[in-house]
Amino acid sequence: MRFASLDLIAYGHFQNQSVDLSGGKYGLHVIYGPNEAGKSTTLRAITSLLYGFDNVTSDNFRHQNRDLRVGARIIDHDGQEIRCVRRKGRTGTLYCGDDANAIDEAVLQKMLRGVDKAAFGDRFGITHQSLVEGGEMMVKGDGDVGQSLFAAGAGLGQLKQIQDAIEDECGKLFKKSGSKSELNRLLGELREKKRQLKESLLPVKTFVNLQQQREEKQVESENYRNAVRETRTEVKRLETLRDAIPLRAEWNQLTEQLAPLADVPMLSPDFSTRQHQVSTTWAASQQKMQLVRARIDDQQKKLSALGAPDPLLDQAETIDSLVQAVGGISTAAIQRPGLVKRRDMTQAQIVSKLRGIGRNDSDDVWNLQLPPDLRSKIKQLAKQYVALTQRADASAEDLESLQLQVQQVDAAIAAIEQPPSADALAAALQQAGDAATLVGDHEAAQAALARESRAVATQLRKLTGLECDAQTATALPVPQRETIETCAGEWEAISSRQQQIVGQQTACTDKLEQMTTRLHELHGAGEVPSEQELIAAREQRDQLSAALASTDSAADIRCDRQAFESLLAMIEQCDQMSDRLRREAERVSRRATLEAERGSIERAQQRLAEESEQLQTQRQQFADRWNEIWADCSLKPKSPREMLGWLGEHQRLVELYEAQVEAEQAVARHASRIERVTQQLLAAMPNGSASPASDDLVALVRQAGAAVATTRKQQQEYEERTKQKQQLQQSLPQSQRRNEQIQEELAQWQAQWREVTSRLELDEQAGTDEVDGVVEAYHELVVDQKEFDSFQRRIDGIDTDARAFDAQVRGLGLPIKDASLDASKIVEGWAKDLKQAQKTQTQREQIEQQIAQDQRDLTALEQERIDCQTQLNLLCKEACCDAPEQLAEVYRNSQQKQQLEHRRQEHFSRLTQMAGTHPVEEFLEKVAAVDPQTLEQDIDELHHKLSGLEDDYAAACQELGQLDQQRKAMDGGASAADLQQEIHELLSRIDRHAAQYARLRVAETLLNRAVTNYRDRNQAPILKIASDYFRRLTLDSYSELRADNNDKGDPVLLGVRAVTGQSVDLRGMSQGTADQLYLALRLASLKHSFASSDPIPLVVDDILIQCDLQRSRAAFELLAELSNDTQVIFFTHNAALLETARECVDANQLFVQTLTRDSVEPTTEVKSPTKAEPKRKSTTKAKSKAKPKPEPDPVDTHDDVEDDLFQLKS
Repeated sequence: MRFASLDLIAYGHFQNQSVDLSGGKYGLHVIYGPNEAGKSTTLRAITSLLYGFDNVTSDNFRHQNRDLRVGARIIDHDGQEIRCVRRKGRTGTLYCGDDANAIDEAVLQKMLRGVDKAAFGDRFGITHQSLVEGGEMMVKGDGDVGQSLFAAGAGLGQLKQIQDAIEDECGKLFKKSGSKSELNRLLGELREKKRQLKESLLPVKTFVNLQQQREEKQVESENYRNAVRETRTEVKRLETLRDAIPLRAEWNQLTEQLAPLADVPMLSPDFSTRQHQVSTTWAASQQKMQLVRARIDDQQKKLSALGAPDPLLDQAETIDSLVQAVGGISTAAIQRPGLVKRRDMTQAQIVSKLRGIGRNDSDDVWNLQLPPDLRSKIKQLAKQYVALTQRADASAEDLESLQLQVQQVDAAIAAIEQPPSADALAAALQQAGDAATLVGDHEAAQAALARESRAVATQLRKLTGLECDAQTATALPVPQRETIETCAGEWEAISSRQQQIVGQQTACTDKLEQMTTRLHELHGAGEVPSEQELIAAREQRDQLSAALASTDSAADIRCDRQAFESLLAMIEQCDQMSDRLRREAERVSRRATLEAERGSIERAQQRLAEESEQLQTQRQQFADRWNEIWADCSLKPKSPREMLGWLGEHQRLVELYEAQVEAEQAVARHASRIERVTQQLLAAMPNGSASPASDDLVALVRQAGAAVATTRKQQQEYEERTKQKQQLQQSLPQSQRRNEQIQEELAQWQAQWREVTSRLELDEQAGTDEVDGVVEAYHELVVDQKEFDSFQRRIDGIDTDARAFDAQVRGLGLPIKDASLDASKIVEGWAKDLKQAQKTQTQREQIEQQIAQDQRDLTALEQERIDCQTQLNLLCKEACCDAPEQLAEVYRNSQQKQQLEHRRQEHFSRLTQMAGTHPVEEFLEKVAAVDPQTLEQDIDELHHKLSGLEDDYAAACQELGQLDQQRKAMDGGASAADLQQEIHELLSRIDRHAAQYARLRVAETLLNRAVTNYRDRNQAPILKIASDYFRRLTLDSYSELRADNNDKGDPVLLGVRAVTGQSVDLRGMSQGTADQLYLALRLASLKHSFASSDPIPLVVDDILIQCDLQRSRAAFELLAELSNDTQVIFFTHNAALLETARECVDANQLFVQTLTRDSVEPTTEVKSPTKAEPKRKSTTKAKSKAKPKPEPDPVDTHDDVEDDLFQLKS
């Protein structure tokens, strides 16, 4: 099956988002997203879709539980497609894509091949944590082959921890020689309780008398206890009355003191504070009002002293504008002399420059201004002249140089001979390729052949009992593993049952001896009657009685007197036997039990003997059948379990022999290719070349390469000279035409230059520098004239502005103190007077504002005084008095009344507590009627009586306790019952722990057997795939994986160094390498299982976060290869890993989805080929040639793991 899409309809923070997984046949789908983008949420969504939501989920923070939805479009291996939606609920949560019609869970489970939720997470999900745990497990397990393969196939990274936990739990439950384990401790307690049970016997008559005495003493003790309780109650009542007498007197006194204060109101606690605040505020308001009135009078006097406003205030804006204009007029007057001076200097410069160019002083400068087109044309012609001169010189030099080069090339070509072609030799070299690689591959193949031959010989020696070569041994018709396993199970069952029978027979013999000994001991203490003897005696008694009853006469009775006496003796014997049976009931019961157990044991011994004979017959039949199975192999077989190991070694020999044959074929192929390449090179070598020995391919290739290089160098030099001559011959006419064109351009320029000099009234032979000087002089004269005109305009403007300002000032009609003054001085006087008037006006406005504010304050204070008077009236009303002066006295009376009332209430509460359930008035009447002196006497008498009763009660309780201790010491019956209950509980606990111990041992056996079976079935094909994966993941640091036996004889995994060939166990590998080994085994197990079963998507979560770039590339290449067999979904938050995947995985296999907080966006960028890709493809091709792709084993690894796990769970 595979996912075509994953729909996050309402899940976590997602809503109506879809992840497209339809690309490719299966495809490597990389889901990228930064932290908090929802990768973990999407992972959980896959599990929730396939197996339902958890009862408690953390993905309902945005959507309610009833609204949670996750859907998908799933395609089975046969093309069947379903669209489904999963809701949250207990049952019936799978619906069609329309979310309306339910779907049977069996449809989805069929696609999953019955894989449950835990198995899906373990086998088809790889996380960084599981990768690290798997690596640590293999290191802790010393690289055990079975554990490593089983853990990788089942996805159990904690297999070693599980095995250790089972062993530890068994040790906690039971140890053969221990005493602290739970079962050992419980068995010790059981033995001790049984010993105590034998000792607990009770004399019946003594116990009955003791029980009667205890009951009587119990009644007496109860009577004393009731009398003590009643006396104490009476003492407490009288003491309460005595304590209430002074309280009643005080309560009456407080009532009398409160009578005169009945009309006094109960004022609040803050009454005095409120009165003080109102009085203080009223007095302060009065004082403030006096101060404000005095301040208003003072301000009115100041306002009168300031007088009327100045008329200049009405022309303030006009005067301000004149003041601002005075600044400009003054500044212009100051600048005018400087402007006049600069104007005159400019005029002198113009006259001087006119004379310098031969002009008259009176000439108009503006007539000398050149038109812009003429000035532009002069500049352009000057630039063209320089460029044309340079081009003409360069063209002449180029033409002369070309002619010289043509002569030199002709001489060089004449000195070189045309070399022969080297294409044939180069083609032969190209077909030969890398000679060192060919020779190295041949030597490596020979070394591999030698290594495989040694391995075959070593493995053949391990197969004891075979006297033949490897080819004959591999062709032996050995039995199938299933047959041997079946025989092993049958043989072990027979042997196990025989051992059980022997143990049971020994146990029965021991028990029979114990029963016989205990019966002898029982008879040794006195003859023990049995029920059968009593029945026989009673039958004899009944017979005698019936015989006597049949006689009629006295004579017959006298004749049968002896029979009558016999009857009496028989009756007495029966009574005695019956009494003994009652007295010795335990011994009788023990005798009957022992005899019954002895008979049962004897019958069991007989059954065991018969079963032992049957098993011996089966054992002989099995031995004959076992020898017949191995008859065709000419081999004397050992036990089935040993032959299972032998069969594994034989399978290993077959694999090694196949590898040897492949190595021999590889050596032959390499030798044939070397011979073919050598003959081709010798045939293509130039005549006269010295040839090396025919077997030295490297030297031959080196010499051929040197010959090709020399020939091609000569040919290249000849071709370059010829090409150079052609280029020079083509360039020479062009250079001549270019020289002629430049000369024509010079003639045109001279014509235009003559026109320019004529317009400037200059000689036509004038150079560009002379013309530029004249043009620049004309320009400077124009600039100076412009500056002169500017100075004149500014001087005229200053004079005009001064006259206009004076007319404006004198025309305003304002008073002028001195008419002879300048307009600026007049304006300054007005500004000074205006400033003083504005200052006085500001003071007047401030005084008026202060008066207005004081008026408002006075009004507010008057209102405050009125409010205070109102509050005082309200306080008087609250205190029920007429004037504020009475408030203090009323408050003091109120405080006194509150204190008295509080004390009276406290006394009433105490009296109420003393009265209990009776009314207080009734209780007070009882207190008033009591005589204090008589009451004290009654209390003393009751205390004396109570003391005596308490002594009697204590004595009765002490005697009762002594009787209880005596009964407890004699209570054998109760003690025996308790001991029997404790024994029963111990037996129950022992049974539970024993069952748990048995389950753990069975689980341990099944787990170890599953590991062994899985290793035997899948070691060869999975290791072959994993070896290649491990080599690629470690970047060829390790060449292969190998299984070998350690010092203990256990098969372990070893890595072989690529450079040195040294074998390294897992303890010698780094943690990262161990993680990569576990990853290789996981991927190899999946690859092997998909060869014979329908694929299920593989979900990978950021397993490369600690890998470097090269190892990440290797891992992505493996995942891309695996995506040809199943869908791979890779989650990551690392953008660098995403780029790495794009670099090393083809675009038709890699599909990227980007997660964000709000959406899922497909990445449409298509990876362009990089320079590294051709090397990667060629390397992969070379590897595929060097090591053929392993063929899938027909054994279904997936089914094997499921079977083993099922046995373990069972």
